[in-house]
Formats: sequence, structure tokens, C-alpha cells
Amino acid sequence: MSLTIERFDEFFAALHGQDRVPYRWQRELLERLLSTGRWPQQLDIPTGGGKSTAIEIHVFANAVAQQRTEEGREDAPRVPRRLSMIVARRAVVDDHLTRASTLMEALDRAQGGILAEVRDLLVRRGYPTDIRNEEKRALRVHLLRGGSAAVTGDGSLGRRRDEWIHHPAAVQILCGTPDMIGSRLLHRGYGVTSRAQPRSAGLLGYDHVAVLDEAHLSRQLLDTFRRVSRMCGRWNPATAEVPALQVCAATATHVPADQGPGGREDAVQERISLDWDQLEEPLARILTQPKPVEYLGLEGWNSGTKKALADHASLVLEQVEALRAESSGTIGVVVNRVKTAVEIQELAHRSGLRTRLLVGPQRVGEPRDLRLEEADLVVATQTIEVGVDVDFAGMVTDLAPASALIQRAGRVNRRGERAQGRVIVIGPEGSGAVPPPEALPYEGDDLRQAREWIRELSQDPAGISPRALRDRAIPATAPDRPVLSHLGDADARLLSRTSEHLFAEPDLTFWLRDSLDSDEQEVRVIGRTLPRLDQNLDPGLQGEVVDAAYQLLHQLEYEDQEIYPSTPARVRAVLTRKGMDPVHQAWVQRDGEWTLLRPGSSEGLPHAVAASGFPLRGGDLVVLDAAFPCTLGISADEAAGAQGPGTVLLPEGDRPIGDHSHPEALGVWTFLHQIPAVPADQETEETRICRAAGEAEPDEDGRIAVEDLPLRDGLPEGAYDVLLGPVIEATEGEPAWVTCTIRREAVQDERLALSEGGQDPEPVLLEDHQEDVAVRAKALGELLALPPFVRDALREAGLKHDAGKKTSAFQTRLFLGGNHRGEGLSTQERGDFRKKQRKMSYAKSEGLLPLSRTQSDPVPKGWRHEMVSAAMFWADQTVGNPAVLPETAGQTELTAWLIGTHHGLGRCGFPVGVAQLLGVLSAEERQDGVEEAVRLLYGVGLWEDLAALMERTFGPWGASYLEALLRAADVTISQEGR
Repeated sequence: MSLTIERFDEFFAALHGQDRVPYRWQRELLERLLSTGRWPQQLDIPTGGGKSTAIEIHVFANAVAQQRTEEGREDAPRVPRRLSMIVARRAVVDDHLTRASTLMEALDRAQGGILAEVRDLLVRRGYPTDIRNEEKRALRVHLLRGGSAAVTGDGSLGRRRDEWIHHPAAVQILCGTPDMIGSRLLHRGYGVTSRAQPRSAGLLGYDHVAVLDEAHLSRQLLDTFRRVSRMCGRWNPATAEVPALQVCAATATHVPADQGPGGREDAVQERISLDWDQLEEPLARILTQPKPVEYLGLEGWNSGTKKALADHASLVLEQVEALRAESSGTIGVVVNRVKTAVEIQELAHRSGLRTRLLVGPQRVGEPRDLRLEEADLVVATQTIEVGVDVDFAGMVTDLAPASALIQRAGRVNRRGERAQGRVIVIGPEGSGAVPPPEALPYEGDDLRQAREWIRELSQDPAGISPRALRDRAIPATAPDRPVLSHLGDADARLLSRTSEHLFAEPDLTFWLRDSLDSDEQEVRVIGRTLPRLDQNLDPGLQGEVVDAAYQLLHQLEYEDQEIYPSTPARVRAVLTRKGMDPVHQAWVQRDGEWTLLRPGSSEGLPHAVAASGFPLRGGDLVVLDAAFPCTLGISADEAAGAQGPGTVLLPEGDRPIGDHSHPEALGVWTFLHQIPAVPADQETEETRICRAAGEAEPDEDGRIAVEDLPLRDGLPEGAYDVLLGPVIEATEGEPAWVTCTIRREAVQDERLALSEGGQDPEPVLLEDHQEDVAVRAKALGELLALPPFVRDALREAGLKHDAGKKTSAFQTRLFLGGNHRGEGLSTQERGDFRKKQRKMSYAKSEGLLPLSRTQSDPVPKGWRHEMVSAAMFWADQTVGNPAVLPETAGQTELTAWLIGTHHGLGRCGFPVGVAQLLGVLSAEERQDGVEEAVRLLYGVGLWEDLAALMERTFGPWGASYLEALLRAADVTISQEGR
């Protein structure tokens, strides 16, 4: 049976139950998408109206689009393959992730019926036929948060970061915050390597729709995304068949069309909203049930004193008890400050209530485990305002701007199954102005207007229900920025030059955030067990311990669930808190380097600076030792009477941050030696493991067998790499730490690994690798229906992208890193085998018999084989190496560019001079015009001219998109061991 739009109800029921049918507006959205290929400019759907079903609509529309393609329907418009759900609240990001993951798992498990039909269509839509079956996921789901994590088959987060860019034709759902997705779109992804930044930007610029949830909170981001959308549509004729970025502003806070988050543009563009005269069940019940509202004044509200905080918490719990007496079910409390939320939770916990805490700076993994429906009371901050799927029986909330109160009240009686849901608002007494200290994080005038508005609503029995608000004026909130920053062509070009080291990095805040407060940028904080910095050690030994921690951090692997999201100001307050024990360590990673931040001076310790003199910025990763006291809040799993790590990072926190890593998920087990050393009868198992590793005899390849370590419980079955930390005096000459890392053979990416059978891997011939990449690249171009000359350029670039590896020096480098063990071969046989191998050219080190470790690497640091590859191609394709480029880039120019940039470098030149580049080539390798091409491209400056030509022809995002396709082909072929 053919998959048609009429079968959407069947698909919906298969996912959500036979009694569930799509709402009228959801069908309308699907119909418009499949008839026009475009998402609406705006979704004006109130809370409870089902905006999150954009995920299911995206997936079904792609399946129908594939069906139409296979049926040869040339009139069928192209729909975007990638959907990003963007929202400023991290808890809502997790909700979107859970919904998308559930859908992904349902498709994977389907044994028949419409879900299996959709799965098979998505697989055919997303992958070339020759890709490995295990990589053919019908739907790929990713969390973008300082790097990205793929959702695995069981719904957990994997550790292969930014894997989504390896599959540019796959149907994908990306979940993230404005900063994380916006920075990637602007070629400056937070937490993304500079080499990968162009790929993520290109794939977000094309074949992608961005749904900005509660877009009125992100006016600047919406403006930037729409400007990029217009640039992508204008600049890239070569990919006319691939839709440029589409932007859909979603909001649950209704405003007139010409006052929407997109301004007048939304008023003239298509938008989808409810027909209030034809509401179907259960939507009618959800939107029309009364929500009576009451205002209570509190003396000293949010004044910051201890008495005011205690009075605030007591009044809230008094009202909670009143609501609990009226109705069964969970009660919601929403306050404006994290400290207030923690105080209320702890007071409620002591009174015997089952509580859950949901706040912005909460550890990422905590909200995913909250099980809100099991709680008597959920205490939250603004993070609950958008999208969190919870149904409260009643609510007590702090006074907030009118739009925020509407969002909060939307969590009450969310399913419409109760006769009513009462909302109690607590704020300052009287009717005068609200002083700024009390109003924070809002403006006093916004709160004053909201207080009068709530008092008016309290006279209406319908209260703050969505239906009641349709006929009322809603006080507008003053924008954080009266004037927005408009991204221009010159800005876009500058941002796209990712391989150029600028004196000062562009501040993306101007284009991504409504607030210009730098302390609203996100800093990621995790806890880790580190070598102990004992104050009883003399300064020299302390320096050794610090250096041991420094080396251990360079092996760091972490999961997103470990992260405490924070801001530069909050982390700075944690690190500089008075009375902090100097044994605690705080490390920050920036640009791949680790720095120890000390509360006072650096104290002469290596790698250390004073915390007060090191300004933190968005994208930084901070690692605190596990005992560092800086958290508050009660975990959902905390046993009675226990006081483990808290759930919220706060300067006044007295709970340890803890170590939330899971070795089984990371594939890395770390063992630390006790510091200082202790008598044998007091030694831990970890100390004995470190000693055994130090005494073990390595094999001829210098490896230590994990079987030689005294592991009490053992490790999961597999092959391991054992790494020893430095030998230091504080451990009496034994390794300070040991790590055991399981080898993951399925991930090749230039790492040395043995095959599953334990045999030496087969070497990959360079010619075979390039041919395989060429076939894969062209297949991607065909799958994406790119113009013929683009498909041909992709294939030709694949055939020549690693030609520079043919050089004798580079082949020697590969042999130096070879991992063939040569077991059972005599010295003569090893020599003969190596001579036989040296007659061929190879793409990588796997399977090569290594050269003597005494031989030096003939390739200097920084030398790039792709520069030589591009020069070889230019010499072959251009007679006399002409120094004048055409007005518009054609196949030759595009191919050369793709070859030179396929590792993410060279977007505005290379950091390697002509002399250094040619110095590696033999006289023979410089012949046939290669030397002339090198001098012309990188000496005279033709490569910079080519960069400008690519920008003019394809635009920054168009060039990045095509680069992403070639690199995706290269990476996936390498992952397959080819």
C-alpha cells in the first residue's frame, strides 16, 4: 500500500494509541508542508495544543515525500530532512529529546504495519545503498549541547559527538538551546572544533527547518535565523534543489499577527493557528476549563533577607496544602529565583512531601530522571514555562510578567481532565512600583502591570484559562533589546572563515541573544575524581600532583548527563567564595588546553592562574574535583537521611558536586593512587592497580595487558588500552593514575585498532579508499538530487582528495604509526613483508608493519597533505596553471576547493608556507606542474582568490554544505574500514 497523506491518522494512532487522532491544525500543517514544501512562518498554538507534534509531522512528511519520489512524481515539492527544536529552557530540550527518541525507538522496533512502512521509506531516503545496514537508522536524534550526543537504540545518549554531520541525507531531529544551535549555524559552534564548524553550519543552512519554541523570548535569534535563511536562498544556485533554511516561530502566548515575534513579516506570510469556533475534543476541554486566579501580597517579597526567604517559603507551603486539600494530584510551585526554589524544596521535604526540583542550572541528567508524576510537589523556576509536559492539579507562583504567567498557568490542568485548576500568585503588597532588587530577573514595570492584570482576572471565574484570555488585552513585556543586531553579508563572510585565527573572536551574543549580558552565556561544569591535592605535601610535591591531574584531564571523556549548566558569573562566585579549602581543584578547558583556577594566587603551581584573573566565557568546560562543595537541592533518588551531591550548582552550596560519570557508558575506567601513600593494610584496590600497572612488563608494542591488573570485579569483555599516569614522589614512585579504555573497533577515524577476530587489520590502499569515497560522495549527490556538475565535482574530489598522501614522506609517516603486530614472522620475514608493503600507497596506518621507532617523522608539524592534493589536481586540470579565475565557479574550481578544504582547513588560506610544503616533496614529486601549482595557489595567492570566488558563487553556507557532503563520504568510508 502506498503511503499517502490520508494515512496520517493511522500513523498517529500507531504511535499514541487507537483513541488518539491528530487535531485539525496538525493535519493542516502536514497538508501545507507536503503541498508547498515549506513550513509556516508562525505556529500560534496555546499551551496544551500539541506543538510538539511538529516532530511526528516532520517524520511522516519525509516518508510521504520519499514515497512520491519513488513514484516519479516530479510535481512533489522537496521537504527539509532536518528538524531542529530550539528552546531556551533546558528542561524542555530534554522533553523534545525524549519525544523524538520514543518515536525513533518505535520505528526501529516496528515489525510491520505503517510504522515499518515509514521506517523503510526513511531508510531509503537517508542513505546510499552501499552503506552498512547498522548505520541505516530511519530517524537520527541528537542533543546539541556543547558538542552533540547521538541517541542510541535504547534512548540513552551515546558518546560519538557531532555524529549527525556524518549523515547529511538522513532524516534527523536536533534538540538544543538557541546558543548551541545558533552558534553552529553561524560557523562558530560552541564546543565544536574549528574543523567541524563549517560542516555543521552548512547542514543547518540547507535541508533544515528550525522551529523556535516560544519565539517571543528569542527575538534576536529569530531575526538572525531569518536573515541566514534569505542569504542561503539568494547565494546558492548550485543547490537549488535543496531547500534553504526555513524558520518557524512557535508560540503559546497569543498576540495579534502584526505584533508576533517576526513582526509584520508574519502578518503577510502563512501562519497556522486554532479555529476557536471549531475546537475538537479533547482540545476544547483543555483550552476552556476554568483556571481561577488569586493574588496574595507578601511583605518583603524577594527582598533577599533570611526572614523574607523563610516567610516566602512558609506562605508557599501554606497555599500548597490548601490546594492539596481541594484536589488530588501534583501541585506546582514556580518561583523567580533558584535559591527560593531550593529553600522551598528542602522545607517541603522536611515536612514529608515527595518533592522534585526543576531549575535551569540543574544537572542535565537530573531532569530526565525526575518522574514528576510521582511527586506531591514540583518546585521550579522559569525553566518550566515552556513545553514541559506536566499536568498540575493547582499552582502557586511568584509574580512574573503577564506572558510568563500565561506559560506557567498552562501547566495547570494541562489535559483538561479536572473541572478546574486554581492558580495562586504571590508578589509584593500594595500597588506601587516594584523596586529593581525585588523585581529581578524581571523589570519592575512589567511586574507592576502584571499585578494589576492578575487582580482583574481574579474577578473572572474563568481566570487565566486560554479561552478567557482570547478576549483580553495582555500587558506587553518591555524587550531586553529595543534595537536588534542585523547580520549582514560581511558578518556572514567573516564568521565563515573558521580556519583563520582572529585577534579577537566575534561575540555571537549580538546575533543570538535578546540580552547582551555576557553572564547569560552557558558554561558547562562537571565533577570528577582527581588526584588529591593534600595541603600537607610540600610545594614541590603539590606541583607533581597538579601535573598528574593535568595529564589525566587530557584523557577526559564525559557525557552530557554529567553537566551542570551555569553562567560565567555563577561559576566565578563558586571559585572565589571565601573560606574555600585550597585542596579543592577547579580546571577549565579552553581551545584544547587545561588551566587550574586557584581561589587566591596561583601559588607557584604548574598550569595554574588566579580565578579572579581568568574571565570565563560561553563554551568553557569547567571540571571540579568531586568533593568540591558547590551544590544544593535534593535528588529524586536521594535516600532519607542521606546528603549526597546536590542537583543545582550554586555559590552557597554545601553539598559536593560528585562524580556522575559512568565508566560502562564512556568505555573508560580510571584508577587513582592514594595521596599521600598509606601503609599496605590501608591501601585501596585502586592503589594496588596503579602499583601493578607500574610493575607490569609491556609487550613488544609497549602495551600493558589489562589481565595483569588486580581487578576485583574485572572489566567488560573486550580489548583495552592501558595508560599509566606520571610516576611522582607523592605516590612513592608509582603511577599517580591508570586508565583502561576499551577499544571500539567500529569507530575507525584514524585510530589504531584490531579487527573483531583479534587478527591484524587489512591495510587500506590509497587508490581503493579514494575510489570508495568518490562513489559514496556521488551517491550522496544523487540522493540529494544535486545538479549534475555538483555531483561530478563531488565524485572527482573524492577520487583526488588524498592524492597528497602518495608522497614518500607521508607514506613513511603512515608506516611509523602502523599497527600490524608481525606475530610469527622472523626478522627476515618481517623485512620482506615490509618491502612488499612499501611498494604500494596507503590511505592510513591500519594494517601496516611499523618502522623502527628510532626513525624520525619526515613530515613537519602543520604540513597538510590536502594542500598537495589540491595542487596536484590543479596541475592536472589547468593548462599552464592560469592565475585568473572565472567570474563564476565551475566544476574545476569547485573540485579544487573541496579537495583543499575536506579536513576543515584552508577556508581563507593555510598556515603552511610554500617552502615548508615543497620541502617534503622529492624532485620527482614536484614535476608535472605540481611545484608551479603550489607556488601559484599558496605563494601568489590564487587560493585566497578561489575562496572569494566560492563565497560569491555558493555563499558561505553553500560552500560549507558541499564540503560537508565530501567529508561525510570520507568519514563514513573510513568508519567502515575502507
